[in-house]
Amino acid sequence: MIVSDAPHFIYVRVPKTGSTSLSSALERYARPKPLGKLGAVLRRLPLPDRLYGRVMFYRAQAHLSLWGATHFLGSDYVAQAFKFSMVRHPVDRLISLHKHMLRTPEDPVIAQSFAPIFEDPRFEFFVELLQDKVATPQINMLIDQDGSFLADGVIRLEQMAAELPPILAHLGLTLDIPYLNRADYQPPQIAPATRAIIERIFEADYTHLGYGATGVAGPPNLSASALSRRHGADLARIGARYDPFRGYPLRDAA
Repeated sequence: MIVSDAPHFIYVRVPKTGSTSLSSALERYARPKPLGKLGAVLRRLPLPDRLYGRVMFYRAQAHLSLWGATHFLGSDYVAQAFKFSMVRHPVDRLISLHKHMLRTPEDPVIAQSFAPIFEDPRFEFFVELLQDKVATPQINMLIDQDGSFLADGVIRLEQMAAELPPILAHLGLTLDIPYLNRADYQPPQIAPATRAIIERIFEADYTHLGYGATGVAGPPNLSASALSRRHGADLARIGARYDPFRGYPLRDAA
């Protein structure tokens, strides 16, 4: 997460959305990191929420959710900031996440929750495993526990060239970022059954972030819905205020 006092904004870093260039460009406006290497170590520990909020700091958690940010920064500060994020088509994001997991078997969360993928590394098998876990759509980073959206805007990676400039203009920023031109975007070729599972599990991302089966299908909708309220309740129930992706708990255990 990148928090800036001047201009007053909060940038939420959703994992595996291809937003490295934007994050790097915004970093110059960020508050300094007070915890250094200690925070980087602490954020990888399986801390319960009651301890996480005491020993952590928002700059130590790269992928802190907006709901978690209200604890560290205060509700008033968060409400007054312009809050935005980069998001990505659910299929592309999952493919990137799957590749990342295969490259990092030493990660304790991956080792505990996704150990079978190292025996069967097929993407289709990975997606099948997700059916037994609490869904972790991208909107989980952007909502409160009641399902209302705390974010003021999103940038779709596929539409970065069109959707980023208005936000930068609103903040009064001029950044040198190599815009990604995805006009010739082609959806990845995956089995129809696998695509159907993804669309079911991540229905909230398709609905609220404006995605269709083959790419961007319409404008984002950052208004609360039955879907977002359900995911907000999941976050509260599994104790994932700070990191919505932490643990990937089984649905029956949540």
